[in-house]
Amino acid sequence: MGVYPEYLTDTAVLFCPSDSDGMEIYNSGDFNTGGVPEGPPNPCRFRDVSYLYYGWAMTADKVFVDPARASSPDVVPDDINPGFVVGLANLQSAISSEWGTNANPSCFDRDVSAEGTTVYRFREGIERFFITDINNPAASALAQSELHVMWDDISKSAPDWMNHLPGGCNVLYMDGHVEFIRYPGKFPICPGWITALEFLG
Repeated sequence: MGVYPEYLTDTAVLFCPSDSDGMEIYNSGDFNTGGVPEGPPNPCRFRDVSYLYYGWAMTADKVFVDPARASSPDVVPDDINPGFVVGLANLQSAISSEWGTNANPSCFDRDVSAEGTTVYRFREGIERFFITDINNPAASALAQSELHVMWDDISKSAPDWMNHLPGGCNVLYMDGHVEFIRYPGKFPICPGWITALEFLG
C-alpha cells in the first residue's frame, strides 16, 4: 500500500498487455473498490496477475545449494538451500502473526535469514551487501543492473500461462532497465527456479 499512489500512479502497469487473462481482470475492475470498473483503485485488492515480485534480492547462489542447478529441469527439494527455506518459513510465520494480528508492517522489511544464509530485502544501496572481496569491491559487487526485481509470470507445468509465447519473459532490474530473456535462460527465467517455486508453494 505504500507504493500506491506515490510510485504506482496507474494500476494498468500491473498487467502485461500480452496477458489476455490479466487484461480481462483489469477491465473488470477487480482491483478497484467494490471490484467494479467505476470504483477507485483499492491497493488492498492488488495482487500478482501478470508479473512476479517478491521484494528480496534472490540470486541463484542463495536459493540453490549448487547455483548451477538453477538451469536444470530436474531440480529436487535437496537442491534448494535449507537456509533459504527455513528463513522464508520464519518470515512467513512472522508476517502471519505480526501483520495478521497486530497489523505491524515492519515484518515485511526483514531479510530472509537462517542457517548462515541471508537474502536481503530490496532497499537503496543493497548491491553493496554483495561485495565478496573487500580488497576489490568494484570487481566483486553485484550491480543494480544485475539484481532482478520483477518479471513476467512463468510456469513449467502450464506454459500457456506465459505472457510471451513461444517462451520468454521481460525482467525488470533494480537500476530500472528491462531485459527480455528467452526461456530457458539465466536465473530467474530458468527451469530450476520454476521448480523451486513449485516446491516452496
